[in-house]
Amino acid sequence: MKSNKKESSKLYEKFIQPENFSLLFGYDSIPDKSDLAQLYADLGSLGENLFSTDGRQAPPGLFVSRFIIKALKIDGTNVMALNNFGILLAGEGEQNLAETMFKHALQHNRGNKSADINNNLKTLRYGSVALNDYVWFNPTHLNYHISTLTLNGVTS
Repeated sequence: MKSNKKESSKLYEKFIQPENFSLLFGYDSIPDKSDLAQLYADLGSLGENLFSTDGRQAPPGLFVSRFIIKALKIDGTNVMALNNFGILLAGEGEQNLAETMFKHALQHNRGNKSADINNNLKTLRYGSVALNDYVWFNPTHLNYHISTLTLNGVTS
């Protein structure tokens, strides 16, 4: 079992690299920072339903937060990533950090998400740690052309 986890971890590390990650979504080269960050945020925001093995869901933080954090490292103004990371932090009882994420999301919001982010701030101030109490942002434009990606002879 340890061997499978080790191989899975190696494959994940190769997959998450921008050049390979971009290929998976049909890009010939690495897109600009904003688009690349959105790809990571979109994939992370699909949630734990995306990441499962043998019919069992992976814990949300296992992969989801990794993709969202990757998005924020590339573009710290990505509203989806800021909001959803705030929710994950709230669920872990990290109210101060969650509040910071929600406030940054409000500051950088250029769309129609202000009401949802404000609701998340209110929910946080009530002290909720239940993820279902918050408004999670899901990708709205997943029209990527998923392509076959080959890493060291392994096709996924």
